[in-house]
Amino acid sequence: MNPRKKRIVVAVGLIVLIVAVGVAVHGPGRSMHELQNLLQRTGIATTRSAAVTTLGPATSHLRALLKTSADSTIVANKSEDDDNACGLNQLRAALNGEKQAAELLAQSHAVLDEVATRMSKSAIEQERAMGFLALMGSADFAGALKSWDEIVNCANDEACIARRNAERQRVIAPHVTALAQMAHATNDPAIYAAAFYACLNGGSEASACKSITAENWLAMDRNNAVPLLFIAGAAGQPQDTPRRAQALFAASNAVLYEPRALPIQTLSESAAIQTAPPSIRFLINHLLAAQFTGYFMIDYMALFSYCKPPADSAPGKRETCSRLAEMLVYQDGSLVGLDMARLIGVWLQWPADRLAALNDERDAAVQVFSATAGLAGPTTCAGVASMQNYVSDLARFGEVPALRRQIVASGKSTSTLAAEYREASRKRAADEAARKTAK
Repeated sequence: MNPRKKRIVVAVGLIVLIVAVGVAVHGPGRSMHELQNLLQRTGIATTRSAAVTTLGPATSHLRALLKTSADSTIVANKSEDDDNACGLNQLRAALNGEKQAAELLAQSHAVLDEVATRMSKSAIEQERAMGFLALMGSADFAGALKSWDEIVNCANDEACIARRNAERQRVIAPHVTALAQMAHATNDPAIYAAAFYACLNGGSEASACKSITAENWLAMDRNNAVPLLFIAGAAGQPQDTPRRAQALFAASNAVLYEPRALPIQTLSESAAIQTAPPSIRFLINHLLAAQFTGYFMIDYMALFSYCKPPADSAPGKRETCSRLAEMLVYQDGSLVGLDMARLIGVWLQWPADRLAALNDERDAAVQVFSATAGLAGPTTCAGVASMQNYVSDLARFGEVPALRRQIVASGKSTSTLAAEYREASRKRAADEAARKTAK
């Protein structure tokens, strides 16, 4: 497999906001850096998380997962009973105590592993496949618990990244193999797509993955544009090949645009998670939010390089890019797809009011994500409930639809939230510049 197609663990527009979660759950990978570079070239906004001081590896891990800075304040409710009921007292203790943090992380992993193991034995094919995916996530979580210090120090160390990837592939290989074997025997494109993503996202060395291809996915899902985008991405050498152009043209004329994500709510709504102590359920929801936003990541690299100006240099190219951008706006369901559509719209000179509306929706979505599961972390019981609702919506409807529901729930207009995001971004940029000047 091409190295750039290894695990993409970030959500677009939120790379640094959730990178600590993604690395902790899924392990560092080259594609994380490559996608960040791509998004910087496209002008997609990113933010820097606040520096944290910690008491030890477990508290460091927990703070990163919850994206909570060392000086964040958990706001007490009027009633101590309320804080106990929603788990804030337990989270407060765990964020400030190494032993409590280690215990909370270990208990959360045990619940995830129990749910994943049970689902992997289900008689229902899609649930069984979801169980194997969940076991991959559980293995990643366990690896992060054991090697947090190394993970944190891996970011710019190629040898460390390679070592972590090799170790990750070793521990997830049995689950990837089981899912790939399911794919060889299925007629369900969602099962095949799940194995395809699993093989791309860190399991490519498993022997069962060798024949899991986008072409085979397309053979059982002929009206779907998504496997064609992966075929186009594989045809990116040299940069402008007839095969890539043909695949993108076919994708632009496809009847469906369907990533074939499995019904992940069967995991988030399992009895073991729903009945877990509130603090553990809250932490698991953070982990699941990272996995939901990062796992079914479509390959946009060929589309990006094909449609960048001059997009009308070849017959039919402009029409192909326009149709694909419309698919991304209305059918992709991810922030990365929305932003890629916006970028192509800029290149194709879409009307200014439409581009402004896409910009507002993207920025408002990032703002409500930050309030729900971003830098603020858990602060009130109302915030805990908002996070629970977000994860449920994320599992049921997808990333952008879930964030649209959060926008409505905020009681603010899209334009107001977008303005708040831009002002916060300007302030962060100014603070960063001031810190650099002070050095």
